Amino acid sequence: MKRLAAFTNSNLKIGNGHLVRLSQILSCLDKSYFEIDFYCDYDITPSWFNQIEHIKTGVENFFRIDFSKYDIVLYDSYLNRERLKNIGTKTLLVDDIGFHGHEVFANTILDYNYGTKESNYKNKQLFLGPKYFPIGKKTYPEFKENSSFNVESKNIIISSGGVSDTSLLNLSNLIDKTSKFGDIYLMDPLSKLKSFESSKVKVIQNESLSRIMNDLELKFGIFAGGTSKYISAAFSVPSFFIGRNKLESDLIIYFEKDNLSLNIDSLFNTKLNNLDNNLISVSENLSKLISKENDSRINTLFKNL
Repeated sequence: MKRLAAFTNSNLKIGNGHLVRLSQILSCLDKSYFEIDFYCDYDITPSWFNQIEHIKTGVENFFRIDFSKYDIVLYDSYLNRERLKNIGTKTLLVDDIGFHGHEVFANTILDYNYGTKESNYKNKQLFLGPKYFPIGKKTYPEFKENSSFNVESKNIIISSGGVSDTSLLNLSNLIDKTSKFGDIYLMDPLSKLKSFESSKVKVIQNESLSRIMNDLELKFGIFAGGTSKYISAAFSVPSFFIGRNKLESDLIIYFEKDNLSLNIDSLFNTKLNNLDNNLISVSENLSKLISKENDSRINTLFKNL
């Protein structure tokens, strides 16, 4: 039995991405082998998070913990990561394309982003690329099933990320432009977007992205946010990504360059026949990106630390 302490944070500014992906990672782990204390700080959370056993605490209190009683410290936050250097216990940092440059804060890095590479890091132990995106048939809150893509479908899914903040994304304009392609399913994880409900827009509250993708056939998706790129890839749903900040915009470039997503401007400037062909091509590429063995691969990774 290994003891593991995990920490992440979530707020209305940065959204729920870190909360989702750390929950996903922990759900990959064999509970008969790992004893987990999940520490997290948040303002409000989606309803699904109520099902996860956790300890609400701030980052300052987290670093006051006696880490000698743990075998692994798993950390997913951009805040105070330099303090990991002072922990004697083995540390694993979940990172994004070397967010803080080449500074070595932890023993081990897990960076599942497409386009990441060893030269981003000086750490000796690296687990890189989408084969480490934490998703499988039994992971939570997001899970992997079969492809949901159908080019003939009239269903379109839009998610502005866990923040659900209209100041980061002009949802009204986006919905107006997109509704000509079919019916829109608008994800609303923090129950802030009900005013967009209409005959063409169904607002989805208290549901995971995977649940909707599992229940519907989709023509395409439009996403702003980090983890949604990989969830849509797990269902082979071709998508248009919108970067809300520089990091997100930089990561999108890797997807577009290798025909794993489509540029949002092309959605409104491409003839329908060409659009359908492009969607089919992207879906075929996505079907090879996320493996059904990802969850067991992550479990093995942690067992071997």
